[in-house]
Amino acid sequence: MSIVVEGTPETGEPVQEAVVEEAVEVEATAEPEGNVVEETTEAEIPAKYQGKTLAEVIEMHQNVEQALGKQGSEVGEQRKLIQSLLEAQNKAQTTETPQEEETSFEDVFYDDPQKAVNQAIENHPDVLKARQQIAEQEQQQIKCS
Repeated sequence: MSIVVEGTPETGEPVQEAVVEEAVEVEATAEPEGNVVEETTEAEIPAKYQGKTLAEVIEMHQNVEQALGKQGSEVGEQRKLIQSLLEAQNKAQTTETPQEEETSFEDVFYDDPQKAVNQAIENHPDVLKARQQIAEQEQQQIKCS
């Protein structure tokens, strides 16, 4: 620490003292790269591993790996089975319901005009409604008789 005095005593001015702290350099305490020291903290050991020897922990780990591998192979087999079932289901659906191409009235009319007119009459909403009403009347007559 050093003291700096401003002003001179000859002039009669009051003397001001200022305290200046010297910067102290702190030497870095770095170790050479080859000798890196790692701090190891003791991790808490789970209860299931406490009191076990290293050999016992290794054996436990190997058993878990075997079980995991077995489960992985079972999942793979199940996926293959599901895929084959889905493919079989898709094939069955495509063979059961062949998709007929719908042709327009005009195409059918030019090929077979009589058939086109008959289909148009049979599929007309008024004709379908009349057929339904006739069927209902017949059922009522059967009930009343």
